[in-house]
Amino acid sequence: KGSTDKAKSPYFFAFKWNKKPRQNYVFVFYVQKENSFWIIPTEYMAGKDGKEISDPDKNGYCSIDFSMPKHREMYKDFKDNWEILRQ
Repeated sequence: KGSTDKAKSPYFFAFKWNKKPRQNYVFVFYVQKENSFWIIPTEYMAGKDGKEISDPDKNGYCSIDFSMPKHREMYKDFKDNWEILRQ
C-alpha cells in the first residue's frame, strides 16, 4: 500500500485483515513523503496491542498511522528493513 506526498494524511493507512498471522506474509507500506518503506510481518502485528489492530468490532478493518509516535516506536525496526523478506 502506498501513500503520496500530496495525500491529506500521507502517513495513515487503512486496510482489511483477518488478524490471523501467517508465516512469510508481510505488509509493505510506502510513505512517499519520506521515501520510506515499512515491511511488517503479520506475526508481529498480531502480537501487538493497540486499538487499531485488536478491536474486534471493526470487522477486519485496521489502520496504522506512522505519524503517531506510538506507531513509529512500535514498528521502528521494520522501517526500510528489506532483510525481513530474506528470512
